[in-house]
Amino acid sequence: MTRSIGIVGAGLTGLTAAHHLKEAGCDVTVFEKSKSPGGRMATRRVGDGKMDHGAVFFTVRSEAFQTQVDTWLKDGQVRRWFGEEHPRYTGTEGMNPLMKHYATYVNVTLNTKITDILYQDQQVTLIDQDNIKRIFDAVILTAPLPQTMELISGTALPLSQQQRKELQAITFEPCYVGLFELKEAVTIGEHGLLDETLPKGIMKIVANDQKGISSSPKISVYMDGTWSKAHDKESEADILSDILNRFKKTFPDRDVQITGRQLKRWRYSQAESLYPDTYVKLEHLPVYLAGDSFVHPDDPGARSRVESAYLSGTGVCKALLDT
Repeated sequence: MTRSIGIVGAGLTGLTAAHHLKEAGCDVTVFEKSKSPGGRMATRRVGDGKMDHGAVFFTVRSEAFQTQVDTWLKDGQVRRWFGEEHPRYTGTEGMNPLMKHYATYVNVTLNTKITDILYQDQQVTLIDQDNIKRIFDAVILTAPLPQTMELISGTALPLSQQQRKELQAITFEPCYVGLFELKEAVTIGEHGLLDETLPKGIMKIVANDQKGISSSPKISVYMDGTWSKAHDKESEADILSDILNRFKKTFPDRDVQITGRQLKRWRYSQAESLYPDTYVKLEHLPVYLAGDSFVHPDDPGARSRVESAYLSGTGVCKALLDT
């Protein structure tokens, strides 16, 4: 009998789990609250160009992920950006177009927010914002862990105090990203990326035209977690002005002229702490949690990143199939 699996979240973890479960013969449906798959693999189209404003690139340290990346390379979906020992890879047209391509092979239901979860008669029911109910043999929750815990806390699912304590200990830091259209191009480092010796508060600067995904000069300025937390209550206009001033300090000899500006706020950008495995199963329930904050101790990367999201997807899939 075919097993039915529901997956909440169409980021890299959810899509990867969906791919492997589908290949194993399961009936899989992925639910995504946004209008596009990809999660933090995000790209924004602005005018005649594009800007990545989530993950900028990814590296490979595992054989499993290298196999997937080789497939993307063959399909022309990714390219090698720069680097030798651990090359930086990026989506050919941006990070989100890569995820849209990845999502075409599985069943993804967009604009659907799961608001409740029920467990009865050894099956799991997912209920969305329109009170539509869908029943599955098992469910995988892949949203950033604080969001997943918020969802679980509003349900009647039995969660032990120990598991609740362990999972609530995983926290994320926010990140503001200033997106700027320039009148003239500004060279950012050798390859379009600066992530060292920057003004206080700036984590990295990316030139999307140098990166090869924009036909016009467009810059993404990522602020670190400390700065983002400190400015959380300020207006969008004030935040953008502060980011722009810090960006201009990086090029004191250049007359940087801005023709457009936008702001992206990631509430859950980077995990500050990690769960020591690629997934967790709720006790006595066919409900699994996964994502880029679930990192096995043997993982050579040892931190939250694009590859850890992929490995979590493969790990939770294997655990579910072995159950």
